[in-house]
Amino acid sequence: MGPGLLTRQRRAGCSRLPRNLARETRQRRSGERERPVRWPCYGAFRGNPSGLAKSARLLSFLSPAGSTVNILIVEDSVATRKLLATLVNTGAEKHQVFEVGTAEQALDVIGEDNAPGIDIFLIDQNLPGMDGASLARALRERFGGTGATYPYMIMVTSDNSEATINRALEAGANDYITKPVNLKVLNIRLRVARMLAETGRFGLEAEYFRSLALGAINTATLPMAICQGPAQMPFLPIAFANLALAKWLDTSQVELAGRSLAEIQMWSPEFSTAVAAALRAGKFLQRPLHSMSGDWNKAGVTSAFIPLNIEDGAPTHALVIQSVEG
Repeated sequence: MGPGLLTRQRRAGCSRLPRNLARETRQRRSGERERPVRWPCYGAFRGNPSGLAKSARLLSFLSPAGSTVNILIVEDSVATRKLLATLVNTGAEKHQVFEVGTAEQALDVIGEDNAPGIDIFLIDQNLPGMDGASLARALRERFGGTGATYPYMIMVTSDNSEATINRALEAGANDYITKPVNLKVLNIRLRVARMLAETGRFGLEAEYFRSLALGAINTATLPMAICQGPAQMPFLPIAFANLALAKWLDTSQVELAGRSLAEIQMWSPEFSTAVAAALRAGKFLQRPLHSMSGDWNKAGVTSAFIPLNIEDGAPTHALVIQSVEG
């Protein structure tokens, strides 16, 4: 991140707003633009708990699955293939890993009915012969309309240009990761993939809506993040930040992974306590952000917290949505 916005904020006590938010705040104060707080999926409703409760129910599937999954690595480089096979099993959970060197071999391995039960594909974009995007398209054509198998595909690419990424996603890939592969980022991607793949075994329709909702979060115009529950330290570490949040904070999704939104925005102790109390009780909360930084307070940020995957009364994760209220 170069000098790094988050690093600069941390050293300066987060006293300065990101450029995007500062610009939006100036526009709002000068009357250049006014808009209501818009919550994705259910339109513009200011602080409507019943509407956001629908979002909470829709997103309740984003809970970590407890068992391992079957992963097929499609990579022509033997060294890279072995490295990926090692990286995916560096955590506490040990997955069943299959390896092939070409797209054609991958199609042969899974056959017409995905006999090995592959849940997650790690596909190199630049494969010899049939490339990664073509393989993704072939898999979608083969399994997109029949049976309950709907594999989750992560494209692995050394080219992170918008055109390359769009081509992969349009071909049917669910996500992507860039080379050289960062272990922390890979684990986050696999965690999300595992959530979807594990629960997706119960049927194509459920998988479709899970993928649809996660895609909606990633492309939503409002800054959104899926954070780990209030029991985690640092407080509410970011498990997944959408594109809008990364742009809002002048950084990348990768840089935000694992960081605490509370620390980035310097939440006041009272605000943090209120958020923690609501989430531990499994309750929805919406209120203006109160920060130790005067700039954040002047910006007029409104935050909504939706508990996800409630177990024993407390959520394991929370969806956080933020906006500057006009």
